[in-house]
Amino acid sequence: MTKKKTIEFELPGWIPEDAWHGYIEMRKEIKKPPTDYAVTLLLKKLGSFKEKGHELEAVLEQSIINNWVDVYPPKLQSRMAQASQDMSRAAQTTIANLQQYLENES
Repeated sequence: MTKKKTIEFELPGWIPEDAWHGYIEMRKEIKKPPTDYAVTLLLKKLGSFKEKGHELEAVLEQSIINNWVDVYPPKLQSRMAQASQDMSRAAQTTIANLQQYLENES
């Protein structure tokens, strides 16, 4: 039997260490440990979440609590982000309509 080669990597400082280790431990407990490539993809996905302003500890803890193999943006944060975008679009539309109204009144 061939032993799998494990890639050594340093966990980026922006990932909460305790939550990461808890996530990896949970994956092992459910008998679905991530491959080296899966870890690379997870780090990329978490980086994307970080850029969008999601709290990575909440992302990882949500997956741990639910025994999820993958990671997802926290539901509440996603809903709040969508509501904020909707409000921003509505405000922009209102401003554009007001400007058009004022131009027509002149």
